[in-house]
Amino acid sequence: MTDWSAVIAEKKSRINDTEQRLKGCDYDLNAADHEVNSITTKYKELHSAFEVYIGFNKDRAETFGNELLRLKVNFERISSEMETLNKSRRNLSSSFESLSSKLAGIIACPSCHHEFILAEKGFDVENGRKDLNEIEDNLNAVKTRIANQDLKLQEIEEQEKTVNEQKLLLTSEKRSWTEKLEEIESERKKACMHLEDIKQKQGRISGELNQLHEETDGILRKVFDEGFELIDEAYRQNARNKNAVNEEIKTCEASFETMSATIRELEATKGDTILI
Repeated sequence: MTDWSAVIAEKKSRINDTEQRLKGCDYDLNAADHEVNSITTKYKELHSAFEVYIGFNKDRAETFGNELLRLKVNFERISSEMETLNKSRRNLSSSFESLSSKLAGIIACPSCHHEFILAEKGFDVENGRKDLNEIEDNLNAVKTRIANQDLKLQEIEEQEKTVNEQKLLLTSEKRSWTEKLEEIESERKKACMHLEDIKQKQGRISGELNQLHEETDGILRKVFDEGFELIDEAYRQNARNKNAVNEEIKTCEASFETMSATIRELEATKGDTILI
C-alpha cells in the first residue's frame, strides 16, 4: 500500500510554503499599491500647480511677445529715421565745407572795405555768411537728433535684452516644471509596472496553490479508491478462502465416505471369513 501519510505531509508542506509566499506577495502588493497611490497624488498636485503657473504666466508670455514686436517696430522706425538724418548730415556737412571753402577766399577792399570773392565777384558774402551759419545750425540740430535717436536705439536694445532675459527665465521655469512632471510621471509608470509584476506573481502563486489543493483532493480520492480496492480484495480473498475450505471439507467428507465404505467392505469380508 502507498505511504499516503508521507505524500500528504509533503503536499501540506508545499501548501504551507506557497501560502507563506502568497502572504508575502499580498504584503508587497499592498506596499506597491500604496506607492502608486502616493506618487499619483504627488503627480496630480504638481500638475495642478503647473496648470496654475501656466494660467498665471500665459499672459506674460504673450506680453513678452507683443513687447518684443513693439520694440522691433520702433527700432526699425528709428533706424530708418537715422538713415535719413545721416543722409541730411552728410549733405549739410558737404554744403558747410563747400561754403566754408568759398568764404575762405574772401578779399576785403583796402579803401572801401567791400568784401568779395575774386573767383566769383557777384557772390554775396554777407548772405553767404548767413547761409553758412544757418547750415551750421541745421547740421548741429541734425547731429543732436542723431545722438538722441542713437540713445533711443540703445534704450530699445536694453529693453529688448531685459524682455528676452525675462522670456528666457520664463522658458527655463516652464522647462523645469516639465522636467519635474516627466520625472514623477516616470516614477509613476515604474511603480505601476512593479505593481503589475506583483499582481502577475500573485496570480501565478494562487494558481500553484489551487493546483496543490486539487492534487491534495486527488490524493484523497486515490486514498479512498485504494482503501476500497483493498477492502474489495479482502472480501474477494475471504470468498476464495471460504470456497477453498468448503472444497477441502467436501474432499474430507468424500475421503471419509470412501474410508467408511472400505471399512464396511472389510467388515463384510471379515464376516464371510468367519462363516467359512
